[in-house]
Parts: sequence; structure tokens; C-alpha cells
Amino acid sequence: MFVATGIVALLAVLIAWRWQVGNISPEAPAAPPPPPNPNAYDVFVAAGEAVVDPKAVNAALTPFSAPRPGARVFSPAEQQALVRANAGVLKAVRGGFAQPFQAPPADDPGDRANAERKIEAVGRFRTLARLLVLEGQVKAGRGDADAAANCYLDAVRLGHTLPRGGAIIERLSGIACQATGRAYLWPAVDSLSAPGARAAARRLEAIRARSVPFADTFVQEKRVTLTFLLDTFDGGRIAARGGGAPGAGAAAGAVFLVFPKRVIFENMSAAMDREIAQARRPFGAKAAAEAAAADPARDPLSRTIMGIHRPVFAKARFTQVVSETQDALLAAALALRAYRAGRGAYPAALNELAPAYLGRIPGDPFAPGKGLGYARQAGGYVLYSVGPDGKDDGGTPVDNPAARGSKRHRIEEGSRGDIVAGVNTG
Repeated sequence: MFVATGIVALLAVLIAWRWQVGNISPEAPAAPPPPPNPNAYDVFVAAGEAVVDPKAVNAALTPFSAPRPGARVFSPAEQQALVRANAGVLKAVRGGFAQPFQAPPADDPGDRANAERKIEAVGRFRTLARLLVLEGQVKAGRGDADAAANCYLDAVRLGHTLPRGGAIIERLSGIACQATGRAYLWPAVDSLSAPGARAAARRLEAIRARSVPFADTFVQEKRVTLTFLLDTFDGGRIAARGGGAPGAGAAAGAVFLVFPKRVIFENMSAAMDREIAQARRPFGAKAAAEAAAADPARDPLSRTIMGIHRPVFAKARFTQVVSETQDALLAAALALRAYRAGRGAYPAALNELAPAYLGRIPGDPFAPGKGLGYARQAGGYVLYSVGPDGKDDGGTPVDNPAARGSKRHRIEEGSRGDIVAGVNTG
């Protein structure tokens, strides 16, 4: 009797000891490198705050199609006035391009004030991109298409800069800025002079070369996620500051009775490492299927978090690859314009563009290891990526006749057909 009681007591002590050891909160993720000083991030934040009449700037771009009923259409004189009023802001943004950039880390997902500041900042960055494009429209209206192209490329450059050091919010904001610049450069391509088109092609190629790898975004997301876990381990500190659901700490405590904190932390860290490794691989249907099938998380908390994360990560990755594809097509289109403007005809093959117009011919992000599709046609050419389905349709564009306006040729994850330059530009 006494022996049995002693054994039970010893087991209880051992279980309690194991639980206590397993539930010591793991160490926080390693801190990111200190931001540069000066930091272009601060320059862009200050420039965004200094924009004169940001609502007007956001609305002043000339629409591609008929404006909505009741929408205000800005006259060229009004656009010029906005650009003049923001001359100092434009100068500051371009000065920021000469400085190193690093977005501040999102170390504390429970700090709502910090989250709101970041959201406000990325919103202002998109206004800066529109301001750069607006200046381009003003220059185009004066007949200087080459100078306008540089303004549009400034917006693209801003978009490629923003993700450095940031998480998904900075990545998506950057992609939006890139799209704004490209949207207005596409219809201007055939207006460029031979030297202007060549310079624009070379500049876009250089911008692309400085792009932040997409996997770096997931590295920052891992820091955010693991910090969220540590906050949860601290007994619902997020909820105590208004950043989470009431009772989150108690619910998490119940989970920890079965799954020690260290196990959950290691599961979550391993799951994020797999996402990072996947992001470093070329994009493709096989890679996407493997990512969807992978589920290294073995506890309910990690499975729940990754169940929320994975669709967001997959959508962000797809959006990134579409943006990379648009950059590749636009760089090639600019080089083709320079070639034709200088020689009177388009080349028989894209490889004739290098090295005079491009350092190297862009590959197709949707077909790793392969180049973009290209063929000369009567009076022009067809230039394309195989698109999300990975099938070469010979330049037949993604087309959804049931959709209206720009949505008709929008690229979605299930789109069939090719991404064709000058058609699927969204």
C-alpha cells in the first residue's frame, strides 16, 4: 500500500516536473538587425505625412475608362497644381531612393497602436506612388513621354523598396505601388523614343535586380507568429491590452495542460520554416500542391494558426508571382519598343534584345527555367507568360467575357490561358 502510494506520488512529481519544464516560455526570436541611420523608411513616412491634399492626389489620376457617374474628373490644370504643391514631397521621395531602407519589425502583434501606425504608413506610401504617377501624367500631357516613363518607374521602384525588412503588409503594399506605376507605363510604351525606351528597359531591369526575395517576407512573418505565441504563453497579454479575444489566456492554459508550450513553439517554428523553404523554391503547380499538403503542426493551436496563415501565404505568393510576371513582360516590351524604334522592325526572337537593350532576357516566373513566349505578327508581336495553368496557349490571353472592364482580363489562381502583354496588364 505504502509502496503503491509512493510510486503514485513519484509519478505525480515527475509529471509535474515535466509539465513545468515543458511550459517554460521559449526564448524570443532573434532580433532583426538594427535599422540603418538614416533610414529611407523614415523619409517616406515623413513624405507621406507631408502630402498636400492627399484625397485629391488619390483621386486625380486620369482614368483608363469612363469615370463612374458623379465621380470628379481632374483637369490638366488641376493635376498640374497638385504636382506643384507637392514638389517638395516628390523631391524627398527621390532623395529617399539614395538611402538604405528597412521597414520596422512587427515584434508585438498585440500592440494595436503600432499596428495602426504601420497601416497608416503603407496607405500613405500608396498615395506617394499615385503622386509620382500623377507627375508622370502631367509630363505626358506636355508631350514628354520619356520623362513620364521615369515617373511611372519611380512608383515601381518605390513598390520594390517597401518590402525590405517588412512582413506581408509591406509586401502587398509594395506590390500595389508597383501595379500603379506599371498600369500607366503600359499604354505609354509605344510613345517612347528609342533612347527613352532603352533607358526605361534597363532601369526596370535594375529595379527588378534589387527586389527583396519573397522568402524574406516569410522570415519576418515567422518572427511575428512566434512573438504572438509568446504573448499567448504569457497568459493572454494581448487580450489584456485589447489586442485579442477575452478569455484567450484561459483557453490557451487548457491547451498547455496537454501540449507543453515548448512543443507548440517548436511545431510552429518548424511549420514556418517549411513555408520559408517553400517560398525559396520556384513557383509552380507541383510546389503549390506540396505546400498545401504539408502539415507539420501536430498540436491544435499550431494547426489552427497555420490553417489561418496558409491561405494568406498562398495568396500573397501568387500575387507576388503575377507582379514578377508583369515586370518581366513590361521590361521585354520596353526593349522591343527600343529595338523597333531604332531599327524599324521587331526582332525575330527575344534573344536579339540582349545585351544591347537588356542585360539578359527575362524568364517566365510561371514556367521556371523557361523564357517568355514571343512571336512576330503582322504589324506587331505577341509576348506572353504561360500563366497560372502552366500551359502554353500560344498567346491566347486569359479572358472572362462575363466580367466587366479590367476584371475581364484579370489573373486569378484558376485562370486559363496566357498572360499577354498589353492585354492582361492588371
